[in-house]
Amino acid sequence: MVTRTLFALLVSSLALWGFVNAQPSPLERLPRQTIGDRAFRQYARVERTDGTYRQMYLDERSLEVFARTNTLPDGAFIVMKTYYSPGVESTNFTKSRANGRWLYGSFSPQRPNFDTRPDASCQGCHQTATSSVAGTFTLPMLRRAVRDGRVAVTTCNRGGRTPCDPATYER
Repeated sequence: MVTRTLFALLVSSLALWGFVNAQPSPLERLPRQTIGDRAFRQYARVERTDGTYRQMYLDERSLEVFARTNTLPDGAFIVMKTYYSPGVESTNFTKSRANGRWLYGSFSPQRPNFDTRPDASCQGCHQTATSSVAGTFTLPMLRRAVRDGRVAVTTCNRGGRTPCDPATYER
């Protein structure tokens, strides 16, 4: 009888400390993807009425920082995978944060290349993002993904590469 009581006490103690039936954190529940040699977590999917869609990924280190501070640190790296037909990955667009500003790049899915640089055409469009980190349209979706532990999904009524109305990312 004493053995059974001690065993029950041990199991309940371990459960209190999270050793038994440990649940993944909200960040761990976000899909993990290795792109090139880097680990990312998917935080958003933006579907478009023309059948195209985009999936957004943030590097794991920056995701952890964002979860604690609600800011994207220098060194943050976002990848946007584009799909112009269902299941067929097209160009990957990238942006990295350095010295408080965003740098941009792109690569084909078969040849990951994380080089980024200032790009006036990318910056001109992304300046219209109304988030607290200028230039990040999907920041409201990132907040939801971190809070809920699942990919935030929204639908945009604009096709192609035309930016969505900023309110789209709030839904």
